Amino acid sequence: MSAAEELPPSAEERVFRAHLERAEFLAGVRERRWRLISLEWPTAMIAVAAAARPGAPREFFFRFDLTGYPRQGPNAFPWDVETDANLAADKRPKGERVGLAFRADWQGMYLPVDRSAISGHNWRSWRWDDTKEITFYLRLLYELLNDDDYTGI
Repeated sequence: MSAAEELPPSAEERVFRAHLERAEFLAGVRERRWRLISLEWPTAMIAVAAAARPGAPREFFFRFDLTGYPRQGPNAFPWDVETDANLAADKRPKGERVGLAFRADWQGMYLPVDRSAISGHNWRSWRWDDTKEITFYLRLLYELLNDDDYTGI
C-alpha cells in the first residue's frame, strides 16, 4: 500500500490527536512539564520532567500503549530510549510513594490510571474512565516526579 493509499486514522487515534491539541496538553508542553517525542499509533513516547536530584535525569520517558483510547486507559511503561526497552529497576525513580508507582515487577505503571493496574483493584480516586484525556495521566506522573517524596534514582 502506497502512502497515498494509507488508511485514515482510526477514531481512537483521531481522539488522541485532538487531545494533544487541547489547551491543557499544550500548556504542559509550554511549561516544560512534558513533551511528545513520537507517535506511531497506537504507541506514543512522551517525556515527563522531573525535579533536579543528584545523579538523576531531568526527565523520564514513557512508552504509552493507547489501544482502545480513551475508552480504555493507557498502559504506560517507564522507558529507556537508549536500549529501547523497559527502564531497568536501578534507573527508575525512587521514593516511598514514587517507588511504589514505578515498581519494576509490574506490567506498566502501578497507578489507578494505568490499564494494567485497574484490574483487580478498587481504586476510586484517579481512576481512568472514558472522559479522561492523556493529560490526566501526565499530570499524575509530573506530580510524582516533582514531589518531595521523589529522591532520584
